[in-house]
Amino acid sequence: MSGDFTFRSAGSATEVTIANGSFTLGTITIRNLNGTLTWDGTDFAGNVSAAIDLTTTELAIAGSLAVTFGTSGVTVTGDDLTIDI
Repeated sequence: MSGDFTFRSAGSATEVTIANGSFTLGTITIRNLNGTLTWDGTDFAGNVSAAIDLTTTELAIAGSLAVTFGTSGVTVTGDDLTIDI
């Protein structure tokens, strides 16, 4: 994993900001990972976006994803996303 990480503490909350992140895990490659994650001691919240490339024998996914999550749920959106099954 590589990228620019910033850790900040504000009261009981801890915030991690990621910029220009990337990593590969098996057949999954994540690039241009950017976002903010916050832990308040009880709940996680945040948003991240990245370009994803995933290829297996049964599935291929390529494009950009954005994920927003918190106590109200998770929202995933895609841009120029291609899924081949």
